[in-house]
Amino acid sequence: MTSTQAVGDLQRFSATLSVLRAGQVTALSVSFTPFMDLVAGDFVSMDLVGFTVDSTDERLPLESSPDGAFGDATWTPRSQTLVFFVVCPHTPTPHPQTLHSKP
Repeated sequence: MTSTQAVGDLQRFSATLSVLRAGQVTALSVSFTPFMDLVAGDFVSMDLVGFTVDSTDERLPLESSPDGAFGDATWTPRSQTLVFFVVCPHTPTPHPQTLHSKP
């Protein structure tokens, strides 16, 4: 059994797809407001059961706002988990973090 210490609070979470049709290529946009410090090496993960990524590369192109806050995204097919990695320190603000994948 593994245990993970709670790290804080993500509020105003939303996720949208650019194309809403099964089997079609789409971009994913995720937005949330963190109410805790984020430091390089932290990550945010999402379980996307039933999703697939049409790529042999586990690293996915990613744009983030504020620019450069998140640097990488990885997809793990076996667990169907998308993980966003923090590369720039961030302190809590009332402004959302927005992440966009590129189809």
